[in-house]
Amino acid sequence: MVPGDNEWNECFGYDINSNSGDLRDLWRQLFALDPPYDSFTTPFPSGGDLPTIYRKTTPDDNGDVNPELVYFKTNDIAIIGLNFVSGEAYINSTTINEDWVESSLTSSGCTLKSIVLFAQRLPNQSVYDKVDEYITSCGGTSVPVLTITGDIHPSNYCMTQRASDRFDLTIEAFRSGPIHVTIVRDPTGVKGDYFHAQDTQTRPGSYKCPDFED
Repeated sequence: MVPGDNEWNECFGYDINSNSGDLRDLWRQLFALDPPYDSFTTPFPSGGDLPTIYRKTTPDDNGDVNPELVYFKTNDIAIIGLNFVSGEAYINSTTINEDWVESSLTSSGCTLKSIVLFAQRLPNQSVYDKVDEYITSCGGTSVPVLTITGDIHPSNYCMTQRASDRFDLTIEAFRSGPIHVTIVRDPTGVKGDYFHAQDTQTRPGSYKCPDFED
């Protein structure tokens, strides 16, 4: 679970220019700190591991605590949840998300096969700069990156390829069934890495997201 505009900056009583508040703290408690969002209870089928869930619960230099930011690693895939909402919000003008990506990737070591980011909207370029810095620090070998968002509301889901190893997947939560995403590494380095997305309920989707169509 990551915040979206409806519950983060569009509700009565929220101060959009603050990182705290009773309602925001309640969201964090219910959807970040309490079960079932505090830990996994069933091992992942790929590798059979039970990943540890890490959240930003330690105050940074500004005293900010953001447990809605989440990170875990499974099967050498780093999965990072961020707080980027489309409307005005305190966090948009800070480096909280960027710092979380940097610390999460640093803790992952240089064994990652791919990176998955998810947020309400596409992260700022500064987040991808942190990803590039990580890749450079680990020898410069390309790592496929998938970003999952939900703000442009396609008919079901859609995908945009930004580069040979960068893909954006947008999911319409109201219409889409659970999405199965396969991350494939090209061992030859000729055709490039790719992701394959499939709606497990076989509802029709589209390959290209509407806001990126020519």
